[in-house]
Amino acid sequence: MIFPPNHQLPSNGSNQKAMNLHVTSFVLKRIYSFLLIIMFPVLLIGQSVQEEYLEAKRLFSTKQYLSAKAAFSNLARSNTSFAPYASFYYGMSAFKSGDEKVAIDQWKQMLNQFPTFDQKAEILYWLSYASFTIGNTTEGISYSRRYAEVSADSDAGRELANSFLQSMSMDSLTHVILRNPKDKLLAEVYVSRSMDLPYTERDFFLIDSLRSLHNLDIATISDVNLPIIKKDQYQVAALLPFMFESLDQPGRILQNNLVTDLYQGMLLAAEDLKREGKHINIVPYDTKRSTEVTQSILNSRNFEQTDLIVGPLYSGPVKAVQDYSLEHMVNMINPISTTSEIIGRNPYSFLLKPTTETMALALADLSIHEMDSNKNVMIFYEQNDKDSLLATIYRHKLENVGYKVVWMTPINLENAKTIQDSLTAEHIVYLTKSEADSIMRLPGRTVENRRIRDDELKRIWKDAGDPDGFSLPISYDDNKREIVYYEEVLNMAKDSIGHFLVSTHKSVFSNNLVSVVQARKDSTRIYTFADWLDYTMADYSQFERLGITMIDPDYIDKTKYSFQDVSSRLSKRYKTLPSEYHYLGYELIWFVGQHMNAFGKYFQTGLRGGKFTRGRIFEGMSYGLANDNQVVPILRFKDTELEVVNRSTYGD
Repeated sequence: MIFPPNHQLPSNGSNQKAMNLHVTSFVLKRIYSFLLIIMFPVLLIGQSVQEEYLEAKRLFSTKQYLSAKAAFSNLARSNTSFAPYASFYYGMSAFKSGDEKVAIDQWKQMLNQFPTFDQKAEILYWLSYASFTIGNTTEGISYSRRYAEVSADSDAGRELANSFLQSMSMDSLTHVILRNPKDKLLAEVYVSRSMDLPYTERDFFLIDSLRSLHNLDIATISDVNLPIIKKDQYQVAALLPFMFESLDQPGRILQNNLVTDLYQGMLLAAEDLKREGKHINIVPYDTKRSTEVTQSILNSRNFEQTDLIVGPLYSGPVKAVQDYSLEHMVNMINPISTTSEIIGRNPYSFLLKPTTETMALALADLSIHEMDSNKNVMIFYEQNDKDSLLATIYRHKLENVGYKVVWMTPINLENAKTIQDSLTAEHIVYLTKSEADSIMRLPGRTVENRRIRDDELKRIWKDAGDPDGFSLPISYDDNKREIVYYEEVLNMAKDSIGHFLVSTHKSVFSNNLVSVVQARKDSTRIYTFADWLDYTMADYSQFERLGITMIDPDYIDKTKYSFQDVSSRLSKRYKTLPSEYHYLGYELIWFVGQHMNAFGKYFQTGLRGGKFTRGRIFEGMSYGLANDNQVVPILRFKDTELEVVNRSTYGD
């Protein structure tokens, strides 16, 4: 017998009494079943031993545990077939009297003393239970696993361990998993419970590492248990700041081009779905960037029919919609944000794009794969929430797999030039002629020579014979004049740094760091963002030569037929060159429309398996346990063309 499914272990304080009551009831039930097992040996032993046993049993059943412990101790030392049973109950009496250590030691001793004991599973069960009770989670898991093996009931052992693990605080569970990273049960519990935390409180590196280490089937870990609700037509509410009444403010209208473009893309996708017999009805609502207006929309009678909310885009309305989404179990999805706070604790909130955290992990994965031969890294980041967050997560992941972050610093207008000078600073190394000859044979190395100055000669003569005096390795040219060979060497040795992470979107910083890598003429690589392509002075051949590697969640392969088709029809329909927001609106409705048609209103039931869905415009979507898109295209130039270098990690 094991814990019932709804068992939870209270932690401390007043809950301890509840735990003791539960344990008492539970222990007695298990003991009574065990007493039936041992009745037969009682009938075979002598009358005096039987009487002694019955008295010990009476003491135990009347909760006189100290007296029962003493009585069972005598029987355990007897040379009878009853000794192993008495030994077990000696440990049980100690456990019930609060002496868990004695109980555990007794049961451990029994495993060696009675290796063929037919109730070995009982011993392992209580060893696991007692170990968990005193906080020794590692041994608790170990004994629960052995209990499952001996009893041939893997579910029983798993449920025993899980009942304790689920009751632990996340801090305690984190400490345990860090000490036991190879334990799959621990990993599954940790990942599952992490999904209940807000994105900002999740240890993304640890979650990612455990999933990778154990090849976890995320579909079995997910706690999503939603009804399947399929409809002939789904109602999608577009809660966007259209600002319909703002025609007298041209500046605001121009700023709202992105909203108009987004909505136009959504409409075209809905038409394409309709031709396939998949009906998505998009209903526009103007939030006017106002919390009050948004709340009135949510309270309207017609809104009750909504199956999915797209948006909103501003923080005030987002909070109102988050609350509504959670209370009414209505999915919401944001098409443009990469901010994890929009997801928060809401299991019904999704992002079409990856979060900053997800991008950091994807880029770190690639650099770990590519830069294994040189694990020294420097990290520069702009001091804002997103760039500093990406840099921090990136650092943690690399350091946890043995990389050394030799310098991590914010970069700003005041220190950008200082950083550049530090990375390119040089000093002179003087050489003998033989050393110079050897170096000049090496590709890419340059040695210079010059006449020795008179002041240098005087200092050499003055310090002659002084081991700490001034000296130069003097050589002579063909005219017998003193010359010296020298090489200008970087203070930070060439190839000593494997790569830079540069988490910034500002052109002044990107241009400075491209100049640094060019000046150093070594193998150091830059990992950064794709929008560097829009504003750096370097041309694409320089990007290729320097191996600059870029995150681009909005990457579009413009040679793809589906992109060209959608782009052409958007242009004809709306008489404009399609923008990124046209494409985001289209991809969003196409994606959720296909999944709602296949899986119903709660389309996330089809996402938890982590399957990659190829995009019609962008690379594609994959979610798994996450509520943000896990597909993070990373780009590099090859033969003057951009290519996705990490497609194998998510593509089909």
